[in-house]
Amino acid sequence: MKPQNASDKPKLLVLGMVMGLVAGGLLTWNSQTKENVVLPIKAKKESTKLENHGVVRDDPYFWMNQRDTKPVLDFLKSENEYTNSILKPTEKLQEDLFEEMKSRIVEDESTVPVPVDDYFYYRRYEPGKEYPISARKKGSLQAQEEVLVDGNEWAKGFNYFQMTGVQITGDHKRIAVGADTVGRRFYDIRFKDAGAK
Repeated sequence: MKPQNASDKPKLLVLGMVMGLVAGGLLTWNSQTKENVVLPIKAKKESTKLENHGVVRDDPYFWMNQRDTKPVLDFLKSENEYTNSILKPTEKLQEDLFEEMKSRIVEDESTVPVPVDDYFYYRRYEPGKEYPISARKKGSLQAQEEVLVDGNEWAKGFNYFQMTGVQITGDHKRIAVGADTVGRRFYDIRFKDAGAK
């Protein structure tokens, strides 16, 4: 073991002070947060036997598969309350990180126009808006834009909205779009005439 010399003492003193401050801060933070924390509930277990290909297995959480039942919704509500209580001290940090990441995203995320027959199809975002706009131009890229689907308009009135798979028919007159309004990746296929608003 190396003998200590006089120059090591100030370093050890500073290290000891830093460790004391960190430990004190953690104890203070821990005592402050314990008072307001909602304890997580344990998911109940209900034995359900499932058989596939001659193999029987027990799934104690199969009841969670019934997404719209009161027990599942109550459990999800309590999980959300628990998460919110744990993350409450970080709300400012979350907001700061969100704003920083948002500031680094180029708001004009237009796709390259794809020529199909006499049309150029593309998707673009408007600054400050959340959902894509699918559009086309006929004949040239300098032609008047025709908006086929405005995701921002379609999303109005929904807490969640996801649009995918915009497809046009071979005659360029009708559009099919997948739309999810509940967040479970169950898409309804919507159809519309290409010229309709």
